[in-house]
Amino acid sequence: MNTVLRCVGDMLRRTTPVIAVYTTCLLIAPAHSAAAHDLVQEQVVQVTMRVQAGTLAVHLQVPVAVLADATLPRAVDGTLDLANIAEPLRIVGADAVRNLDVLQDGRALQQTAFSARLSSDNTTVEADAAYATRADSGFSARLGTFTGTPQRPVRTRVDFASQAGRTFTISMTGAATRVDFDPSAGATISRFAREALQGVFTPGIHLLMLICLLVPRQAGRTAARLVLVMLGAEVLGLFVAASLPALLPAFSTPAMLVAASAVVIAALQVLVQARGPLVAAVTLLFGVAFGFAMGRGPVDSLQFAGAHVVVALIAAAATMLIAQAWAAGALWAARSWVDGRGVPATAFAIFVAVLAGHSAVHHVVASASELTGRGTFLALHAATVVTLLWLAVALGVAATTRAVSNDAAVNHPRVPRQSLS
Repeated sequence: MNTVLRCVGDMLRRTTPVIAVYTTCLLIAPAHSAAAHDLVQEQVVQVTMRVQAGTLAVHLQVPVAVLADATLPRAVDGTLDLANIAEPLRIVGADAVRNLDVLQDGRALQQTAFSARLSSDNTTVEADAAYATRADSGFSARLGTFTGTPQRPVRTRVDFASQAGRTFTISMTGAATRVDFDPSAGATISRFAREALQGVFTPGIHLLMLICLLVPRQAGRTAARLVLVMLGAEVLGLFVAASLPALLPAFSTPAMLVAASAVVIAALQVLVQARGPLVAAVTLLFGVAFGFAMGRGPVDSLQFAGAHVVVALIAAAATMLIAQAWAAGALWAARSWVDGRGVPATAFAIFVAVLAGHSAVHHVVASASELTGRGTFLALHAATVVTLLWLAVALGVAATTRAVSNDAAVNHPRVPRQSLS
């Protein structure tokens, strides 16, 4: 009986910080719950581009609802005035094609044909244009030139086919931007490395995790191992996201919630001076979850990589590794500088860990709030599920540790010291 009580007490002692932190999160998260959102209905502008026999053929379909501000004539009841629409329709169609600003190798193409008409159901303006081309590659256009509203955003979808048979599909919303339909490998590397670099150096939970790993005083080799575990796990998570892109919309936010909660656990581990294997396990979990969640950006951008999808992923992963390794080196140098100034190591580590854990709790609450806005049962109870999982892990670790300790005590009983006298 005494052994059972000691085991339960040991479990409670190990899990009390976790219970306290996550109880706070669960109490705070409902206050930030999002109200039910109005139904968002996207409007789609469809662009089809085909290269063949020295000609680029462009077919543009724009919903009339997107052209609400255009000067299309309307009858008293608000419907289109079909009797007087021919010339305004030509002007609107020509303006839409002109806003595409199709270029080849950065230079304008000569337009050889143009026509505009209404669809058979009078809901879409259709425009056709043809351009004389100089080659089969190097095409680009400005996408996203149509504006919508928060409840009715405009999505531009482009289906591009080269004369050689290469096909690409691009689907995007947001501000207007120029898109290269078949970029070179160098341009792809530059784009994905730049985006990855911006993500890494934006303050976030990955920097908080590095702080939790490097602030405690420990051997340089141990710190390096933990950083390598974290970075390797992030790359694993990134490539899982790239291999299973269909899971990203549903699971990227829960993965970020798990990653943020792992930082909270790592901060608590600094406070209780957890053993190395336990820290490594939390670091591994963080890396996989964070890499998967952050993989949504590069994976969504793969449509802009053309034929260089693998190159794009390697560029993103390599940039992420190098940048975070540099950040880890800078943090280690700062930690060494603080040690050289005679600052008490334990007090400093606790102070920084508390700050990191506090920031991570805010990330936990933000992720939980984003999930509650989705309205599903799992989303509404995501914070509870993650809390229970962490508690199960903590209880399992405590039970295992206790069992190992008892086994060691049985197999290697302590021999009382004998007096020499």
